[in-house]
Amino acid sequence: MSERKGEKIGWTFGWIGGFLWVIALSIVFFYQKKIHEGAIGLGIFILALSIIIVFAPWKMPLTKYWKLFLLPYFVMLFAIVWAVWASGGLKQLGVKWWNFLWVSLLFIPVLTQGKKRWIDGETKKNDV
Repeated sequence: MSERKGEKIGWTFGWIGGFLWVIALSIVFFYQKKIHEGAIGLGIFILALSIIIVFAPWKMPLTKYWKLFLLPYFVMLFAIVWAVWASGGLKQLGVKWWNFLWVSLLFIPVLTQGKKRWIDGETKKNDV
């Protein structure tokens, strides 16, 4: 397999960037002396990092991306539930359930890239 550094950086740092808010919120909770909530957030971030690294597409080149997206997306949704819970619930936050429809935009990569596999990019590079 070729290096494909840009794609590897995109996968790794794109997902990490998507989870940085969890670390930031955990720090806020630690500052507010909500140690339990902050520790859970830190655990979620560490879990996300582990999944991002272990389930990287170049480590499983024959697996379709939609399958590789499942665990990071599950952890992302869990992080959202954690954030709502740790902040006191929807009522405390002053949001309605339908405000979370914006979360559906996170799933656009599943629709646009889901059927592809890492090996597909290799085949195109070798043909050229």
